[in-house]
Amino acid sequence: MNNKVYDTLFLEAVRNKIQHRSVPTNQLVELLDIDKVAVYRRLRGEVPFSFREIALLSQELGISLDALITQSTIDTTSQNLLMIENLHEQTDVSLLAEFANLLKKVSEGSHSEGGEMTNILPQPVYTKYESLTRYYIFKWTYQSYANASVTTKYKDIVITDKIKEISNFNLKVAHNINLTHYIFDPSLFFYIVNDIKYCRDIGLMTPEEVSRLKEDLLHVIDDLEELCETGTFKNTGSKVSVYIANVNFDTSYWYIQNDALYIAVIKIFILNGIVAKDIHSFEKIKEWVVSLKRHSTLISESSEKERILYFNKQRELINRL
Repeated sequence: MNNKVYDTLFLEAVRNKIQHRSVPTNQLVELLDIDKVAVYRRLRGEVPFSFREIALLSQELGISLDALITQSTIDTTSQNLLMIENLHEQTDVSLLAEFANLLKKVSEGSHSEGGEMTNILPQPVYTKYESLTRYYIFKWTYQSYANASVTTKYKDIVITDKIKEISNFNLKVAHNINLTHYIFDPSLFFYIVNDIKYCRDIGLMTPEEVSRLKEDLLHVIDDLEELCETGTFKNTGSKVSVYIANVNFDTSYWYIQNDALYIAVIKIFILNGIVAKDIHSFEKIKEWVVSLKRHSTLISESSEKERILYFNKQRELINRL
């Protein structure tokens, strides 16, 4: 690995720590025992930090060098597109597994945090319901191959053991993140119900399949309501906050980070996404997610009346299936 990669990652980590902790330049001058101009040259990337300076800063600012080494293994030169084309192809399944392992490394770091603004159900919310997992794979398949000569029906979707394994792995990873923020599009469940009705009406789903989806969607509502009441994942105790946005959005974004590692994704085509691997793109996506809180209503551990009204309204909507 080129030393410049390590230098860049360490510099980004230092800048991030300084920004979030509001560390004054004078403190760095005193710590590193160099003048202010030399500090600024290092922060601008004109001069790399020495081994001694890296050791001092990593200890003072709480930067994990092991985590930076892990971060350096990410291929920063490849295109930032996580594109899955066939869940029965070993290469695509391996790509999903590799990405899941990367998420695990980030979730295990100190002070891990995740945030998601979404107009589809987050995977950790529906994973334990096989009918909903099949639904999202079916929807991805239908949209990806809409011009194919043979249209795939819901009953044709087969979830392999490997996909189940990766999904359950991702569920455990999500529940281990110290703090998670979900911001739901206000029409999220309307979109799901509308799509299911359409698929039923054109013969892609049977009434029995729709009935099962309806049942599991109601279970999801119960799960979410319990999650909002406690504000934690009950199996791990990790904190969760749930918001309902006051505006609709066309694209879903999410991020996950710890003290030294960071990943952000712009979702596309349900199972795919554009992955942000540089600190600037990550911070911009995180900024979009966090800023949406100002235009949203917090319904976890607060706003009891709004929470009850919201979930009752979603139940009424789902019961129309």
